[in-house]
Amino acid sequence: MEPIPTPTITVSFAIDLELKYDPFKGKSPIEFAALVEDDLHDALMDFRPETLSAYTSITAINEDNV
Repeated sequence: MEPIPTPTITVSFAIDLELKYDPFKGKSPIEFAALVEDDLHDALMDFRPETLSAYTSITAINEDNV
C-alpha cells in the first residue's frame, strides 16, 4: 500500500531587518549579514514543527551612517 502524500504549501515573505552593527567587532557587513541569515534560518526551522525547509537569501545590505 502506497503512503498518502501529505499536502504542503510554500509561503514566501520579504523581511527587512534594521540591526545594530559595530564595525569594530571584526565582521564586515557581509559577514555579519550572513551570521544573521543563519540565525534567521535556524529560528524559522525551530519556529513551527510543520516546517520542512526554509530558504533565505540576502538581497541587499545598506550601511546607514547615523
